[in-house]
Amino acid sequence: MKKLLRPEFLKVFIKNYQNHKGPLVEVSTAIKTALMGILSKSELSSDAAYELLQNLFGPNTLLKLAVRRNQDMLKAIASRFDAAHLTTYLKSLSA
Repeated sequence: MKKLLRPEFLKVFIKNYQNHKGPLVEVSTAIKTALMGILSKSELSSDAAYELLQNLFGPNTLLKLAVRRNQDMLKAIASRFDAAHLTTYLKSLSA
């Protein structure tokens, strides 16, 4: 999954998914659905889940997914966190 989620790919995917218009919206929606399927079936470690969350989500919605609009994916990733990563993530939200 790490090779798939390269910065170049994420930039194109997020731009088209967030805009809800353009030629690649359906493709971006299908990619999100596929990622959700992969997340639900994978045995993701807490470290990998934390790194994935940092790569996918953030305040700049031109480069990262918005937390509010993608809570389903956030929940699927964050459910893999151990206590240390959960604490770190919650502290980063309040900073």
